[in-house]
Order: sequence, then structure tokens, then C-alpha cells
Amino acid sequence: MADSEHNSDLRRNRPWEDNAKRGAAAIAIAEVASIGVSACVYTFIDNIAPGLVKSTGEVLGKIIEPYLLDPIEWVTKKFWNLKEGQPDLSKSRQERAEAYGRFFTRFGIAFVPSIFTEIYTRKLMMKAFDVPNGESMWKINAHDLNIVFKDKAFQGLGAIAMGTVLAQPTEYMIRTTSNMLQKKLGLSEQSANRMAETLMVWQMSDIPGLVAAIATDAQHHHNKSL
Repeated sequence: MADSEHNSDLRRNRPWEDNAKRGAAAIAIAEVASIGVSACVYTFIDNIAPGLVKSTGEVLGKIIEPYLLDPIEWVTKKFWNLKEGQPDLSKSRQERAEAYGRFFTRFGIAFVPSIFTEIYTRKLMMKAFDVPNGESMWKINAHDLNIVFKDKAFQGLGAIAMGTVLAQPTEYMIRTTSNMLQKKLGLSEQSANRMAETLMVWQMSDIPGLVAAIATDAQHHHNKSL
């Protein structure tokens, strides 16, 4: 009991900058774990659950084709400068809609576990680094959600930048990474391309998200010290 009270006193008296540094390390570790989960799920979900991806893509395709296909393709052709994601006009409208449906399915299946991985890895690391982070290890609090929101919002902006103004270097990084994955890990061309795309477009773009998350957490510790 005395040790617990002593540790609590140490946390209260610790400079907020120290907690912010520990929190930044926890966030960085959580980001790496989240990236690994999302990249692997997005790459290999077709091998793990091909029926799910195919059937869900077909269902979504029936919704996308009459209502969303034209605006999606207009935006893609006008603003998105990466070869990856461009519509294949040699295919029918329904086939293109189902391709988008499969993409949204893969993205959604990868997104959900990556979010929980990020939250709970961070909470685990905060506990390991002895940083206050709510009352319960398992209960997600408002600060946890705020960090994830800022992270993903800035990650989305980064992904847009990589697909538009930074498209040329992004294309080069995708090709280089795909070739490396095929040679070093023996992945098929399709799997290597898919993993390279998610690593370069969706995960490299998480650098501004990481900075935003660390800044949000640091502000939180500063406010608590006042």
C-alpha cells in the first residue's frame, strides 16, 4: 500500500514534460504495431477469407454502381495521380464498382483491428512506462479517442498529399518496395503490390498523424499539470 502511494506521489510530482516524452514513446510503439496489423490484414485478407471479400464486394458493387461510381471515378481521374486506384475502363461499370467494393471491404476489415491495436498497445505501453492514462487499462476514454481521431485525420490528409502532389515519388517508392518484397519475402506480385501500396500510401502518410497524436498527448499532460 505504501509503495502504491509512493508511486502515485512520484507520478503527480513528475514534470509534465517527462510524462509527455514517455507518452510519445508509447504512441510511436503503438503506431508501429497498428501499421503491422493493418498492412498484413489488407494484404492477405483475400487469401484468408476470399469468399468474404468477393461476396461483400459484389453487394457493395450493386450500391456503388448506380449511385457512387460516377462521382468516385470523376474525383479519381481528376485529382488522384497514382496509377494505383485509377479505374480500368476496359471493364464494365459493374466490374469496376465491385472492384471498389472489394477495396472498401479490405480497407474496412484492416482499419478496425488496427484502431484497437493502436489504442490498447498505447495503453499497455503507458502502463509499462508508468504514465497516468485513465482509471482502467481496458476502458477506452475520451483522451484515447481524441488521440486516434487526430492521428487518423492527419493521416488522411497525408494520404491525399501522397496521391496528388507527391504522386511521382510515391509511385517510385511503391515500385521499389514491391520489388523488394517479391525478392526478399517471396510474395506474389499481387500481394507485394498491395502491401507496398498500403505501406507507402496509407502508412507513410501516418507521419503527420504521429506528430499530431504526440502533440495532442503532450497538450493533455500539460493541461493536467496546471
